[in-house]
Amino acid sequence: MKNRLLELRKEKGVKQSKIATAIKVKSTAYSNYETGRREPNIEILIRIADYFGVTVDYLVGRSDSRNGIPQQVLSKMREDIIKGLIGIVEGEIK
Repeated sequence: MKNRLLELRKEKGVKQSKIATAIKVKSTAYSNYETGRREPNIEILIRIADYFGVTVDYLVGRSDSRNGIPQQVLSKMREDIIKGLIGIVEGEIK
């Protein structure tokens, strides 16, 4: 979990203290979660997931999908969207 917390925080470009305030814990507590010295309880884990817009399963490593949609489904959705866009563009060119 600690690696995912660090990755998400860096992507968001925020300091630990800002996240701690948002999820209503002390900065030292959040720092401990990110370094793996402590594990958050379920209530705090849910707040962290909500803050970052990911699932609890993603945070704890039970899923590689941040939003709960399986990767295969996301890949198929992306493929369908790209095919649709290509169809639109080709239709406009003709």
